[in-house]
Amino acid sequence: MKGTNKILLGFIVITVASLFIQGYNNIEANSWLKTSGMFGGSVWALTVTDDGHILAGSLNSGVYSSADSGQTWVQTNLGNVAVYDFAKSKNYIFAATQRGVYRSMDNGNNWSLSNSGLNETRVQAITFLEGNIFASTLVGGLYRSTNNGDTWTSINEGLPLTHAYALTSDNRGNLYVGDTNGIFRSSNGGNSWERLGAKFPNVRTNAIIANANGIYAATQNGIYHARSKGEIWRDVSAGLDNRYVYDIAYHAGIMYAGTGEGIYISTNMGRNWRLSGGDDFAVYTVLSNNGSIYIGGNPGVYFLN
Repeated sequence: MKGTNKILLGFIVITVASLFIQGYNNIEANSWLKTSGMFGGSVWALTVTDDGHILAGSLNSGVYSSADSGQTWVQTNLGNVAVYDFAKSKNYIFAATQRGVYRSMDNGNNWSLSNSGLNETRVQAITFLEGNIFASTLVGGLYRSTNNGDTWTSINEGLPLTHAYALTSDNRGNLYVGDTNGIFRSSNGGNSWERLGAKFPNVRTNAIIANANGIYAATQNGIYHARSKGEIWRDVSAGLDNRYVYDIAYHAGIMYAGTGEGIYISTNMGRNWRLSGGDDFAVYTVLSNNGSIYIGGNPGVYFLN
């Protein structure tokens, strides 16, 4: 009986492993299809509204909206501006742009400028944390709004950076910001900061994600990982043919990295990467929504078929 159990257990293990490998190969075999519609240049930001519309932020022509999963697109009243990032709460959507922060209260159909208190209006990234909204700027560091974007206050004390390119938060109440000086974390809403770890390269950080597996930084020279305490950074770029990484995302056990030449995936938390598609165009942003994966590139929006 014990021998039979061992045989049965071995069969189950082999079957599960085969299904896992098959699923992984399907990701690579399936193609990334371009959605319909024309954009004013490259797409750098994606989000999904509460009513299920996809918003695409373009480099030249502002924000487009799609109510049918990308089959058709409509330009919103936010046009002729470069959009780099979105942040969404229950009642608001914010857009980080070259002209400052724009706010929408109707699921992205209409936008208004919300720049009061911003001394630097070239906003690179934006995120929510515990009811507050944070914006990182090109040369003015970091700003915080406690009133949904009505007014902004600089929170750069103890933060030795000005070019704040990357910004994110996690579900443990931490805020992360990065530039060419390293990665910094605040556990008190930006009132004070700590530099994370050693061995971080002197390169631009484009995006950061933090989850139960640690902290990942997408940079102009690959991907770096640190455990949750952020003590030591390690290069986890094995398999990336193009090391200029614009964005990084995690969904259902798979990591996605948008690079200067295509979208890469990793099923082992970044220990190695494989090209999934789009090797003939740059991928600037990755969006996971209800099991669907969208990427914004040059040009347009693509989805995994």
